[in-house]
Amino acid sequence: MWRVGKWLRVATLNGRNLEARSEMMLAALYGGVALANAGVTACHALAYPLGGMFGVPHGTANALLLPHVARWNALASPARFAQAASLLGYVQEEGVPDHVAAMFCSEALDDLVNDLGLPAMLQDLKVGIGEENLEEMATKAMGVSRPMENNPRVMTKNDCIKIYREAMM
Repeated sequence: MWRVGKWLRVATLNGRNLEARSEMMLAALYGGVALANAGVTACHALAYPLGGMFGVPHGTANALLLPHVARWNALASPARFAQAASLLGYVQEEGVPDHVAAMFCSEALDDLVNDLGLPAMLQDLKVGIGEENLEEMATKAMGVSRPMENNPRVMTKNDCIKIYREAMM
């Protein structure tokens, strides 16, 4: 993850930087190996309805939803999310409790999405997602059982709606 924190902005903003691109290729390889072995979590399940119902590319949907899902999941694994924040470049002061530092992870992800010029909110997608779609999206997300089972925090349909709603504001 530290490679992503260090090199993703550089590789995206200067595609001619071969060192940054090489580091991101290695990060993608390691990420693929990790996903193949550990699986994915609720962020992917929540992203599927955006693609299936509205044609949003899966990577875009995940990037948009990840800060919101990380904020929600941080309560279940504060030490892991605090470490992720650090690996993404958000260094915490000594003695900051993990449950506080964990929230810097979603902030780091919010900043990354914004720095890369990716859509940060559902309305930024300009595909017509409205409040009237949230229940169906949540139902479909809950039907993607494996990522939901892998999630560090148990998620209900109402939790899905809450996360989608947060991603609308």
